[in-house]
Amino acid sequence: MQKFRYEIYRGSETAKVADSLYYLAVTVFREFPYLFEPNPETKENHMERYAKMKNSFALLIYDGGKLAGASTASLLKEEVDMVRVPYENAGFDPDKTFYFGESMLLPEYRGMGNYKKIMSERINEAVESGANKASFISVVRPDNHPLKPKDYMHLKSIWNRYGFFENPHVNMKWTWKDVDKPQADLKSLTAWVKDLT
Repeated sequence: MQKFRYEIYRGSETAKVADSLYYLAVTVFREFPYLFEPNPETKENHMERYAKMKNSFALLIYDGGKLAGASTASLLKEEVDMVRVPYENAGFDPDKTFYFGESMLLPEYRGMGNYKKIMSERINEAVESGANKASFISVVRPDNHPLKPKDYMHLKSIWNRYGFFENPHVNMKWTWKDVDKPQADLKSLTAWVKDLT
């Protein structure tokens, strides 16, 4: 059985791994359903925001010396407006909600128990923070999207198994450029919420 090394960083410590997190993000999120293409002109590393948060969390997964995956999370009150405000508008307490940011695994390291590790570590972190809810978001794509792989499997059933369910009251919309589009456009995202109490 393949063995992995797990490293955890919190708060300002995450500055040490911001570049590694960004590398994974621009690699993994090019895949369906996100299809995210970073702006080469700005080269903005949005992972640097975690170093400015007191209650941020990053889990990095290594196969020997190779970065295989990573995950991030933070207390909602410390998140940027585009993340925090839609939850507040839906009645969530930002002091008691733990937001699961990125969850990233390179394709060759999926199905090896790493996602289970990611989920368990983030849920534990949320409970330790005193939060009563944990949440993350996923992009909404049509079933007939031209870039949807034939073997694509939505993770809804897995998320349900971990106790996360869709919350229709969080109205989340972000803009980014898809890999197959000439310019950025608006995307709708769904919030998945778990009650920790």
